[in-house]
Parts: sequence; structure tokens; C-alpha cells
Amino acid sequence: MEGKDFIAMVLIAFLSLWGTLYLETDLKDYFVPELFVILLLIIVAVGIFYGIAAGKDWAWPSLALFFLIAAANCVLIYIAAGNTTPFTVTACINLVGFVVAVSRSVSHGFAKIEELPALPPLPPAPEQDEQEEGDLMNSLETYEVEPDIFQYEEDKPEEEVIAPKERAAAPAGKKKKRKPKQRKRKKR
Repeated sequence: MEGKDFIAMVLIAFLSLWGTLYLETDLKDYFVPELFVILLLIIVAVGIFYGIAAGKDWAWPSLALFFLIAAANCVLIYIAAGNTTPFTVTACINLVGFVVAVSRSVSHGFAKIEELPALPPLPPAPEQDEQEEGDLMNSLETYEVEPDIFQYEEDKPEEEVIAPKERAAAPAGKKKKRKPKQRKRKKR
């Protein structure tokens, strides 16, 4: 563990929590619950810095997560209170802390980024003669499809239709039948 990185991260975390406390003073409705959240963040930060001092693998990624949670907390306070300048400064401090913690995690191999091995090149495709290509084209079978006899609804033969006037005049047992119209089919 390098002492400069450790001290720099402690200082950034201190500034982040101090900015959050400053933002919290503008709150009116959620003052007490926010104090408990800040106290919880302080306890978590102490535990994470103990892990960094002990050289644990989980400490640097946890510190990055800590800065994300602190930034989300600042956004919630800003939504509730609306003080712009301290929010901007605190959000920037949290962003710097997050970037440093992530870069430290990656540079020391805690969060490993592995490159995939290169795939071998594909073998060349076998060359085909022009004769073979022609044979393939001739081997396709095609069929002509005849149109449906009743392609549209109006092409269907009409059923018995009796006009209302004829129905009243016609005897009950006899009905007039209409002959369906025959349409001439066009040849293609």
C-alpha cells in the first residue's frame, strides 16, 4: 500500500462527507434521518479504510461503491433542498474519488480486465467451378401457384337473397331465387 494514495483517498472521503454535512444543513423535513445516513457512511468509510490499510482485495472496489452511494445521497439532498453550489462541489469531489478508486482497483489487479485470445483465421472457402454454380441454379425447383378460385369475398357465389318487398308479396312456401352472376376469368 502506498501512503500517498491512502492519505489522498482519506482526504477526498473527508471532503465528501463534510460537503454532505454542509448540504444537509439546508434540509428542513429530513434532517434527522439524513444525519443517520451520514453517520452510517462515516462508519462504512472507516471500515473500508481499515481494509485498504490491511491490503484487502475488497477495499478499493468497496471505496468506489462508497463514493457512488455518497454521490447518490448528495443528489437526494439536492432534490430536497435545492442548494446548487455546494452540491456541485460535493458531486465533483465524489466523482474524483470514484475515478481514483476504480483506477486503483484496476491497476492493482483487484478488478481484472482480461483480453480474450485472438481467434485463428478461417480457412479459405473451396473454389467452385462455373459449371458447379450453374448446376446449383438449375437444381432449384419452382412451381407455379394457381390463384384461389374465390380470391375475394365478392367472387363467392351469392346465396338466396329476397328483397323485403318481394318477401311480403311472395307466398310463404315459395321463395324467388337469384342466379349468381358469372364472371369471366381473365387468362394470364
